[in-house]
Amino acid sequence: MDNKKIHKLHLHKQLSFVVAGISSQEQIFVVSNELNRILNITLEKLQTIVYFDGIKNRKYNAYSFFPGENGCVYSLLSNRGIEGVLFDKFRMLDYFFIISAENHPIAENGMIKKIKDSKCFLSVSHVSTDNNRDNKIFQEIITQLWE
Repeated sequence: MDNKKIHKLHLHKQLSFVVAGISSQEQIFVVSNELNRILNITLEKLQTIVYFDGIKNRKYNAYSFFPGENGCVYSLLSNRGIEGVLFDKFRMLDYFFIISAENHPIAENGMIKKIKDSKCFLSVSHVSTDNNRDNKIFQEIITQLWE
């Protein structure tokens, strides 16, 4: 018998996105409904997102909106789960509103301005994902959200 070695190649596509951090005293479903109203989209609850931090699996609630073929994908991700915050350095933020930038190159500018005026949100700001570690975590989570 021939001994065969099988090598598997895993390709990870770098997804393009922008992130707005949201502080709010409201629960995620209220924040989701407010974003739906303001942006005229339909964020829907997804299965819980699981992130392995090297020690244990951490679970976070998420909502997403998938329009037609060429539309922009929107996702709302909680920064707080039963096991703690997803991003400790963004501890003051309750949620991340993630927008696919491939199909919406100016998403950041218009979206943040639009949602800042809502009384549902205490603050809304751009979140930089230039840090390699942060970008890697967002890429892993977005892969779960969008694929």
